[in-house]
Amino acid sequence: MQAHDTDEDGLPIIQPEAAGTQGLPPVLRRFSNKQQENEFIIRCLQKWNAAGKSWRDIGVVYRSKSTGLRLAKALGSAGIPYLLTHDKASKANYSIDVSSDVKLTHPSDLKLTHLG
Repeated sequence: MQAHDTDEDGLPIIQPEAAGTQGLPPVLRRFSNKQQENEFIIRCLQKWNAAGKSWRDIGVVYRSKSTGLRLAKALGSAGIPYLLTHDKASKANYSIDVSSDVKLTHPSDLKLTHLG
């Protein structure tokens, strides 16, 4: 895999880095409603950005297209720049070299390989 390899939609393929061997394990959270989930995600993104993490270095993986659309609307309302890659047209607009937005993507766009 080369540094600028892309998938069929032109999105860059990112080489996995020591999967599961660094950092804290994922934390699963349950929310009473979608609004609480949106608010939690926004607080996390704002906290990471305030701590020096660039918007372009943050990604959110969502489960369904409707969730992605809902999160995009919430991020927009909060003034957080985002790129929702839910169709070919939006993927065509993405460039890893110039994008300064939080990337919202569905797991199928990640081209992950199951290890196990």
